[in-house]
Amino acid sequence: MTNKGLFEQYFSTLDFTEDQDGNYLNEDTKTTWQVFQKLQQDFLFIKRDNLPKPLLEHFQAMS
Repeated sequence: MTNKGLFEQYFSTLDFTEDQDGNYLNEDTKTTWQVFQKLQQDFLFIKRDNLPKPLLEHFQAMS
């Protein structure tokens, strides 16, 4: 599977809820949707060693 495919599979499992300011926040990682969108833009250029911990753990669990 490509990095893009793995990325989409991982992020489709995250749950985002809208907070009172209108931001979408993932409770598990305390990260907003905007941050994930930025990460997605950068994702193809990220080496696995530099992945955020939740994403790295996800990759390790899949392998």
